[in-house]
Amino acid sequence: FVAWVQQACQTSRTALLLRDAETGRFVCRAQRGLPAALVPHCIFAQTSPLGRWLTASARILVRDQSADPLARDAQAELDLLQAEAAVPVMCDGQLVGILGIGPRLVGHGYGPAELEALFALGGQIAAALHHCRLHRALRIQQEMTEHMLSVIPSGAVVLGEDERIAFVNHAAAALLGKPSAAFIGDDMRALPSPLGDIAYATLLHRHDQPRQELALLPLARPLAVSGYALATSPPSAMLLIEDLSAAKRLETEHDRRVNLEVLTNLVHYLAHELRNPLVALSTFSALAPERANDPDFKEFCASVLQGEIGRVNLILEQLLVLTDKVELSFRSMDLLPVLDRVTSTEEMSTAVVTSFPVAMPVLFADEQRLETALTCILRTATRLSNLQTPVTMKANVAPTDIEVRVETPIASAVSPEKFLNPWQQFLELSEEDVDLGLATAQYIVEQHEGQLSVSAEEHVLTIVCRLPLRSEADSAGKEEGHDAPQSARRRR
Repeated sequence: FVAWVQQACQTSRTALLLRDAETGRFVCRAQRGLPAALVPHCIFAQTSPLGRWLTASARILVRDQSADPLARDAQAELDLLQAEAAVPVMCDGQLVGILGIGPRLVGHGYGPAELEALFALGGQIAAALHHCRLHRALRIQQEMTEHMLSVIPSGAVVLGEDERIAFVNHAAAALLGKPSAAFIGDDMRALPSPLGDIAYATLLHRHDQPRQELALLPLARPLAVSGYALATSPPSAMLLIEDLSAAKRLETEHDRRVNLEVLTNLVHYLAHELRNPLVALSTFSALAPERANDPDFKEFCASVLQGEIGRVNLILEQLLVLTDKVELSFRSMDLLPVLDRVTSTEEMSTAVVTSFPVAMPVLFADEQRLETALTCILRTATRLSNLQTPVTMKANVAPTDIEVRVETPIASAVSPEKFLNPWQQFLELSEEDVDLGLATAQYIVEQHEGQLSVSAEEHVLTIVCRLPLRSEADSAGKEEGHDAPQSARRRR
């Protein structure tokens, strides 16, 4: 442009100063005819007289043709440029450059038409420079974005114009099993299913697709894919692909460690629970030959030994029930004798206050398992209760079920809901705090298509057991109804 101006205007010298984006100063970027030693000194600040006058007036400054005091101060800078006129290079109302032109080689000075043409061309040059800088900045950002996408560990696939693949980084190519060049320029249908479907949905609806986990055949590698709509013209999209293989292996290893921890704590719990009964049995075996007829020995056997054996029996019964290793035997039965047996034992008779109706409808249930469930409920309630107050147990008959309600005051720190998850207790609680009673009762009640709920409000523990009223005539569908809760329990 400077060379063209010098040739077209037949000027002795020409210089183009452009504003530096960082410092704001006007620096000589191109010149023709200036001494080489003078060029480094052709630097003007935005606040210099020449820059202020051109910015304020937005017109051409010609030597000795303006009476403005600021224009007279700018003459010195025209002298430094060895210029007869300074043409402002404007873009969007901003001074982005100064074009200095020296005297003509021959003839008179510059005419108004020539100066106006230079001013118009200066505006075009300013717009071109602005676009070039903008394009350069966008190109730098694009290169930086492409570099970031190329080095990230997640796979990235970008759809460009005509819904074709414009970019595939190395991670995505490795996950898809082909080199990046094999995808560039192809239609989105070249992507393995369902990646193409996700990309199409992103382009169609023009909003991001949520992260979803899937497995690509034939390797069945677990992946997480997200779709992002890019605000470009025309609209485009990007797929972000994450390899979940390591996470899945870590999750599997974590589950194994948790299972091993549960198993280890279960063994410790059993050893802790069986220690006292084994001591009692050892004492019995040592004293039996000599004191078989001793009244004190008989009382020991009736109270201590039988109680310890019953506790071991209940622990083993709970483990069998919770591991789904028992078969329920349903028949018509009366629940009232079961309630009487559970509450009339030596351990419960002094700790439980009962309120039962005179008669109850016949249930179709497993009598032995129901007795186990009710025993577990009472044992847990008495263990958690405030020892100064008894446990209350009530039974009510409704049109469709029998409700058994157990209540007792408890300490504020007790959270009975956690006892419904038997295996989680072995991860969070100490051996002394583990209680499998409520979980066992819940399992048995569910096998009878009933419900067990536990709550603790205002320091009062409430356990409600509801058993549906059914007759033996319903036995035809009983087996199916018995299997469904078992499968649900195993899923949980």
